[in-house]
Formats: sequence, C-alpha cells, structure tokens
Amino acid sequence: MLMSKKIAFIAFFMSFLQISMLHAQDRTISGTVTSAADGMPLPGLNVVVKDSNNGTVTDFDGNFSLTVNETDVVVFSMMGFTTQEISVGTRTNFDIQ
Repeated sequence: MLMSKKIAFIAFFMSFLQISMLHAQDRTISGTVTSAADGMPLPGLNVVVKDSNNGTVTDFDGNFSLTVNETDVVVFSMMGFTTQEISVGTRTNFDIQ
C-alpha cells in the first residue's frame, strides 16, 4: 500500500512539472516596426501568430506587444509592404524594418 502511494505521488508531481513547463513557454514579445525606406514608424501593421487568431496591430508609433510561445512564427504584414515571417525562439524584442 505504501509503495502505491509513493508511485501515485511521483506521478502527480511529474504531471505538475509538465504543466508548469508548458505554461512557462508563453511570454510577451514586443518591438517597433518601421519603414526600411525612411525609418518612419508603421502604425496599423498586422502582427499575428501564424495559423492562429492571436494577433495585434502596431500603435501610432509602430510599437506592438503580443503573447506568444517560443515555437511560434510571427507574421508581420501590411498592404503595400513585404510580409515577413519570423520564428520567436528565445527572442523577446522584435525591431522590424
């Protein structure tokens, strides 16, 4: 009986660690998007996690903030500009031209 309680406790503890690790991967990235032509900020540019509904738009100064996972790819797009896709990895700051 004592051995089965130990096994149950170990299984519970390992499950808790796995859930904590999955949650820890989410983080907030931020940055500024500017035009490569003149360096001016690009307000209203779409910043979206690829293949999801998770996204935002840049503010008046071209700034954005978005919660992502390290395995995500972020898509930066705006009509009239080249779309860029960037893997998040360990980065937290994205200054894009």
